[in-house]
Amino acid sequence: MKFKVDQRAINEIFVTVVFKILISISIHSLFFLSHLKLELSHSALQLQELHVKGSLLTTHRSSLLLKARVLSFLVSIVAFHLFFDFKVFIGKSLANFLRLQGQYRLKRVFLGAEYLHLALVEVKFFSELANHILSANID
Repeated sequence: MKFKVDQRAINEIFVTVVFKILISISIHSLFFLSHLKLELSHSALQLQELHVKGSLLTTHRSSLLLKARVLSFLVSIVAFHLFFDFKVFIGKSLANFLRLQGQYRLKRVFLGAEYLHLALVEVKFFSELANHILSANID
């Protein structure tokens, strides 16, 4: 038995098989490309997210630098006030010390004058006593 092969039927089967293979390859390629596109868009989103985080870090860094400058300015102001208050304190203390020392010197001068006056009174008393004793012996 000889089978007669119909060339047309073989061609149709071949075209159908090739068409199905091409459709299958196309579907797989489309799936692969869509998956690749999804991964690339995910990578782009990650890149954009990193960019946003980087810009947030930049603003955070500039905020920290600004806070550091304000803090150093406040430290210099506090140091100036401490120096100024220390200067005022020293000035007042020195003025009080000099005032007390002046009062002490004035008291010392008055006490010295009183002691001198007392010594003069004693000398005058003893000289008058000596004169009185001498004048009593002469009479």
